[in-house]
Amino acid sequence: MKIPSSLKKHGCGRAVLAGFALLVCAPFSHAADDGMNAAWTSFNGERIGNAGPGGYARITRKVGEVVWDKETALPLEIVFTTDQRFTDGIIGQTWRFPLMESSARVLANHILRWETPGGGVFIFRPYNPYGEDTMTDSRGLWRADIEGDKVLITSLQNPSVRFVYEREKLREFSVGKPGEPTHQYSIGYTTSGLPETLIDVNANEAVAVLAYGSDGKTVEAISSQGNVYRLHYAQEIFPPVTGRQYLLAFLATPDGSKETFTYGMAETDKPRQVLRPDLTTFECPALPIGFMNAIIQGIKQSTRYEWCSHTGLMVRDNQGEYAVGNPADDTCARELLGIQENYAQDIARCGGEVPFYAVSYKKEGESNAVLLSYDARIGEINRQANGQDTRTYSRIIPGGFYTREEVRQKLNEEGQWEEVSHAYFDKEGRLARRDYPDGRVSTLRYEDDKNGQWKRTYINGALTKEERIGEPISKE
Repeated sequence: MKIPSSLKKHGCGRAVLAGFALLVCAPFSHAADDGMNAAWTSFNGERIGNAGPGGYARITRKVGEVVWDKETALPLEIVFTTDQRFTDGIIGQTWRFPLMESSARVLANHILRWETPGGGVFIFRPYNPYGEDTMTDSRGLWRADIEGDKVLITSLQNPSVRFVYEREKLREFSVGKPGEPTHQYSIGYTTSGLPETLIDVNANEAVAVLAYGSDGKTVEAISSQGNVYRLHYAQEIFPPVTGRQYLLAFLATPDGSKETFTYGMAETDKPRQVLRPDLTTFECPALPIGFMNAIIQGIKQSTRYEWCSHTGLMVRDNQGEYAVGNPADDTCARELLGIQENYAQDIARCGGEVPFYAVSYKKEGESNAVLLSYDARIGEINRQANGQDTRTYSRIIPGGFYTREEVRQKLNEEGQWEEVSHAYFDKEGRLARRDYPDGRVSTLRYEDDKNGQWKRTYINGALTKEERIGEPISKE
């Protein structure tokens, strides 16, 4: 569908990028990944099953997609979340449209809070080598540049992926693979400041158009590439937190099917599992649960999602049980873990980001659980997939040439974890060095001459590989 002329005035076009101060990073490739998918997936925050960042319920429904080549597409999703850091928006109570409602807000002490297009929350702090107007997030994956009321957020894994915000709202973003032309998108807004159109600037057409209901604040239809999704709301309040009387009751899809959502509260006599920082499990007393049932028209069995009514942390779904450790929101965990009152100060210093959380998800009939832990205070992520004998730690290194390290480990025959490799990344997010247990040291140098940009790999000082990764920056 072509962009209506009346809507073109809401889009910011390419001028925003042209007038924005931008430091271009050299392309970066991690292992076999070209940086494209890694950049897109990283802004979602960490997720296991139906537990999103922090262990809160995160339930998604697809309402379209943004396709920019044959290999890669960004799903357009609406998201149900019990994370109270988010306020109600254009999809009513407790639901959000992350891409269209994404924002970047500067808080006190030069901290930047990014509600990402994927539904996560990232926190940026000033990074001294760049200056106070340039920041990196606590995971070391993104860089933010601030100029007046504009914020540019660029992936350090693939600088072709970047987002431009003006007066806190997402105005434009670009995607692409390293060394290839980028694809530009912009978001148009209504005269009252609500998101209305997602525009493919290259093709000069609207990818998605939102239609609002009689209240002028709640979306009733989403049109995407010829398909129309219709949203209907119940006039009730659940949970009684915001007082807003719009709750998504059913979603009608283009194929004619309808998914109905019902919500409620229930008592439970089953203790809730909680993770300690050392990832051992203990039980908390049973508390009332909140639940959502989702049923597709014509199918008798519904999908049920349950979370703790006091904290919003996932408890179980149709497939398995969750154990969550999140002292920021969990009074039971905070008391049993002996965490002091200064934990609240840690949260304030992190700009609202949860300083520590861990999620374990065990499906029925499986012996091992998917496990994730994240500690913003040291920038560490530990990920261990179901049934695997390998794990990866990622840590931030303050200051210096290396800014992030990544340790890969595997279980040996004695059941002990042993190091497989130890990688270091530079301030541009590029792999700079990898150490191996056998004594090999692989270093990577990123250089530029009149023939192009190069990535050269050295093993113990000897050049072993040379790759051209972009057009030349230098003219000499």
